[in-house]
Amino acid sequence: MNHAGSGGLWAELVSNRGFESGGSSVPSLIKPWDIIGNDSSVIVSTDLSSCFDRNKVALRMEVLSDNTGANICPDGGVGVYNPGFWGMNIEQGKSYKLVFYLRSDEPVNLSVALTGSNGLKKLATTTLILYCSRRVANASNWTKVMVMLEAEGTDPNSRLELKSTTKGVMWFDRVSLMPLDTYNGHGLRKDLFRMLQDLKPAFLRFPGGCYVEGVKLKNAFRWKETVRPWEERPGHFNDRWSYWTDDGLGHFEFLQLAEDLGVLPVWVFNSGISHEEQVNTSNISPFVQDTLDGIEFSRGASNSTWVSVRAAMGHPEPFDLRYVAVGNEILTVPCFIPLQVRFSRILMMHRAVEQRRAFISEYATKGDAGNGNLLAALAEAGFLIGVERTAVTLNISISGLENSLQSFGAAKTIITSSNVMDENSFADPKKIAPVKTMLDKVCENMDVVLLPYSITSIDLLRL
Repeated sequence: MNHAGSGGLWAELVSNRGFESGGSSVPSLIKPWDIIGNDSSVIVSTDLSSCFDRNKVALRMEVLSDNTGANICPDGGVGVYNPGFWGMNIEQGKSYKLVFYLRSDEPVNLSVALTGSNGLKKLATTTLILYCSRRVANASNWTKVMVMLEAEGTDPNSRLELKSTTKGVMWFDRVSLMPLDTYNGHGLRKDLFRMLQDLKPAFLRFPGGCYVEGVKLKNAFRWKETVRPWEERPGHFNDRWSYWTDDGLGHFEFLQLAEDLGVLPVWVFNSGISHEEQVNTSNISPFVQDTLDGIEFSRGASNSTWVSVRAAMGHPEPFDLRYVAVGNEILTVPCFIPLQVRFSRILMMHRAVEQRRAFISEYATKGDAGNGNLLAALAEAGFLIGVERTAVTLNISISGLENSLQSFGAAKTIITSSNVMDENSFADPKKIAPVKTMLDKVCENMDVVLLPYSITSIDLLRL
């Protein structure tokens, strides 16, 4: 919902790298790409000439000016730029891998640069002389270009520029810029991955919540469209949270993330519903087969079609997928609200049949939560106390409870802050963090001071 994957943990710096976000009705919008130059020097549009079958949109750029004649090209050339997700964070000394596909009938003089937000500050630049294959019998021939850029400066609000002084027409597609140094080479930002590690999770629920369903089923997350080489993935519009994703962080990458974290993956699959649509049960078979194929891709060991796809992506061994979730937040509001109206004092969870043990995989505070403040944390802690009291019928995952007095002893853990609306942020990610202290004297009668705006957990461990 907030670009936590695309534009966040996933290290891709280019937003809309395949020019697909505007749809397949061309010419289309290419946001957030924009033009360097004016209408007299360069014309930019889209067409359906891409060499990739599942994403046919490509960027067509016609340079009208050059270094001679009446229409002189502006200094540095004309072209397009991409600001990424609210500006690219380029850091001095770090290397960045640029990959793009280019087509042209003539040799191309292309300037590739990382610059400040206005294009004046140069952080990394190189000039390429490219000789692309000519068109043969109406077939388009594309050249894959890879360039390493080393930043000579730092700017958290940078952009990528592709410019030329060569008069003529050229096409671009699948433009990707990634930092070379990602976690395990798996495309994840190291800083955010380590923050995830510090949380010490026990499982990873993916690929999301409403993201799984979409407002319309056509915009739901389709796992089969997020595997195989990144260039072949069509991407999709996340209509619940209103942004385009190229699906670089796909089904395979989520499984790999869980493996890198050393946690169990929990795959949430679409059960045939979106926020506004529902597949009739008589037509549900394709969704069932899609789920079975996803499980086969994840944990299959035989040489099946989907196991072969996984192996081709570099992971011949099965992933440790043990759990799946049927849809997201299904039957909560439609079920609970009528029951609460009719039986206002019912204790639904507490009186549940003990043999039917439920698993709480998601809970959240909705009101006055900000971006995740202390007040929300206290509210959720209160909810978890209720869960703890209903432990006979509910399972929940938690880490950090130690069971060895010799190794850890009895302890007190406090979460508090001077302001109940305080939040953690990238600038201060540990502003509100649990503080654990050991209890020296553990006995039947103890005095424990409880601070205002706090949650205190006391672990009393005995030999």
